[in-house]
Amino acid sequence: MASNGRVGLRSGSPSFLVVGLSLVIVVLLYSYWSVSSRNSMLLRDQAYLQDRLRSLTSKHLAAEKKKSSAMAQIADMEKKKRQLEGNVMSSSKEKTELNSKIQALQQNLGQEKKKVATLHSQQSESKAELQKLKGDIDKTSEKLKELTAKANSFVDMYKNVKETLAKKIDELFKVQNDWHICQVKLSKLKEEHSAAEGTVNDKPKKIESLKGIGNNVFKNGIAQLKTQMNLGATKPSFQTVKTEPSAAVVTQVDKSVNSQTKAPTEKEHEE
Repeated sequence: MASNGRVGLRSGSPSFLVVGLSLVIVVLLYSYWSVSSRNSMLLRDQAYLQDRLRSLTSKHLAAEKKKSSAMAQIADMEKKKRQLEGNVMSSSKEKTELNSKIQALQQNLGQEKKKVATLHSQQSESKAELQKLKGDIDKTSEKLKELTAKANSFVDMYKNVKETLAKKIDELFKVQNDWHICQVKLSKLKEEHSAAEGTVNDKPKKIESLKGIGNNVFKNGIAQLKTQMNLGATKPSFQTVKTEPSAAVVTQVDKSVNSQTKAPTEKEHEE
């Protein structure tokens, strides 16, 4: 029964640590994936805004060209108007024809002025939209920098957790090796006590007490390791937790064994 309990403890502890740290790694990978997807979305938005900026710039240039051509047409029309007014004929027929031409030119002039006014309004709207797009591009660039920094921090955290997992598994294997050393020493003590005389009735109790000491030392080492791992997991910087050397466990077992073996030798001398 005791061996079954030890096998369950020995097989359950590594899986508990591996599962816990694997969950932390999965959470960090999910966070890195979400930040990367959001980063790609912002890059697409930035490309769309840049395309929109280029299209608006081309529209603005086209409006400027239309405005200049309209102004040239207005100048030509006014020039023609002055020429027509200077060359008015004395005949009424020619005068009426010239008046009709002047009215037509005035109508065209009004239409061209309206076009110029609309082009002015479009130009002001284009300038405002250009300013807005520039501000959006600046904000998007800042968000992109922040998300890139977060992604780099998540990558560093993943590396630290991976290193911590490897170190904790090594420490767990060291504790298991110490526990096996204690079992070997206990088996040797069992053989020595079986060969000793006058201690037949006290052997089972002493051996069970030595086994209890070894199990307690192993449990204390596992508990200290779990406590140190929990403390290390709560720290945001994921620093490696310092542990005591494994030789301390063997020293504690040696002291307990020496204290248990001194009692039967003193009783034998008294007898």
